Amino acid sequence: MVPEPLDCDSPHQAEFVGAYVEERLSFRDLQSNHDAVHDRCRSELARYAGVPDDGDLQYRAGTIYTYPTAADWLDGDRTIRCFVWRADPLLTR
Repeated sequence: MVPEPLDCDSPHQAEFVGAYVEERLSFRDLQSNHDAVHDRCRSELARYAGVPDDGDLQYRAGTIYTYPTAADWLDGDRTIRCFVWRADPLLTR
């Protein structure tokens, strides 16, 4: 599920923070190893927000992600798109 786009000034729960190319996991492993993907997305979040990439980050903000279809994966697209997610307080910039 891709979050609906909103104006940056509108309160929102998710924001794109970056993407990475998954080189270690197979498509099957990707679908069953959510923790590894969230770890990588937290690193993208830390880079984007300029905060430490440490064990505390997971308690301050969540991550959601999208990945290619199986067909696109087989064609070579291994791009994981990462988003920060917060329920409260909402993001406003």
